[in-house]
Amino acid sequence: MFVLPLASTRWNCIFLNSIPVGVVLFGKKNSVTPLAVIAVPCGRQSLKQDKKLHRYYRKKFGKNYVFFEEQIKYKLPEEEEMVEYINQAAKINKRNFFLKIMDNENLALREFLMKGWMSENFAVNILFRKVFLLAIPLMSKLNGKPAYRKIFIVKLK
Repeated sequence: MFVLPLASTRWNCIFLNSIPVGVVLFGKKNSVTPLAVIAVPCGRQSLKQDKKLHRYYRKKFGKNYVFFEEQIKYKLPEEEEMVEYINQAAKINKRNFFLKIMDNENLALREFLMKGWMSENFAVNILFRKVFLLAIPLMSKLNGKPAYRKIFIVKLK
């Protein structure tokens, strides 16, 4: 595990999206940084969906998509692994923390949105990339298990 210390006193919050497995942030005892938000795809179901969408993309466009290649090559962490990384980082840095874990992006909704994003049809592209932005409040209500991504909110004591 690689622990990246947060020595800066400039930030009150750190947000990481899709960090490499094994990288966990923790501030020093006198750091002003009380919060880390780590959003990362987690679990076997999420990896299975990435593989399925990668096949779909290759069939549709005749080439690989680097995002899917990397997710499949490096795998996705399990929720329990991320919690263990956070616990280890806290122990190494002698920090206490509160941890909240939230689900982010239901797998069925994500598959629907990703396939729409992959469309070559102009009208479908407008629908998925512009019009559906208006539906974000509704889609957020569909956010739940099984989820593609987990959000780990680490608040230092």
